[in-house]
Amino acid sequence: FAEEGYDVVLMGRREEVLDNVRKAVEAVHQANNHVDAKVLCVKCDVTDETSVRQAFDHVNSSAHFFGVDSCSYIDLVMFNVAPPYPSNFKFEGWGEVILPHQIDMDDMNRQYDTQVNGLIRICKQVLPGMIERKKGCILLSGESCCNLHGGFEFGSVAPARAALRSLGQSMFQAYGPMGVHVCNINIGGIIDSPKTRSWTEREELTKPNEIAEQFLNIYKQKSTVWSYEVNLSPGFSSRKVNMSM
Repeated sequence: FAEEGYDVVLMGRREEVLDNVRKAVEAVHQANNHVDAKVLCVKCDVTDETSVRQAFDHVNSSAHFFGVDSCSYIDLVMFNVAPPYPSNFKFEGWGEVILPHQIDMDDMNRQYDTQVNGLIRICKQVLPGMIERKKGCILLSGESCCNLHGGFEFGSVAPARAALRSLGQSMFQAYGPMGVHVCNINIGGIIDSPKTRSWTEREELTKPNEIAEQFLNIYKQKSTVWSYEVNLSPGFSSRKVNMSM
């Protein structure tokens, strides 16, 4: 999106993380000669309705920053929100896996509130405008190992992801006729990062920029060929992909 010169609003709880991403987006804007494109960082906690409302109020009052008359036009939301894994979470083979009867209920409620209720809080702020304009896009991101099937070690996190996917399917059907495109994007594979490079061979890691290209492609889809769900999987693992969805 930055390569094509889109204005970007970054929302999250940790300001230092937002600032690092802002610098990266600005560098891409500059490298592609999008001198007028802007990036705005706004602190937001999706588990707090007041925080969400104040975050969007801040965006709507920032017209001067973007050089426009009004910032009430939000065309795209990319929802990629998830709380940390439980402190005692272990991948299979890395330690004792949390079994379903060992799940902490407070943590499960936190997972659900962050992802499902968090999306609803965001939608309350953006969907009225999208419906009024009959134009908008909401992309929901998540891991295939949680969204599509509850992997052996993911019992403490998969249910909330599956619920978010289900909500996205309902939203596609509810808002599609109103001109708003909602799509679940299920990412299979391990995403390349400084942390994950020690997990496997570098060529087997999924590149973030290649994932971003697919998000952009989905955003640009014409309304006669909208996807309601897209599964992204690395080719080397194609024989292991669960096709029964």
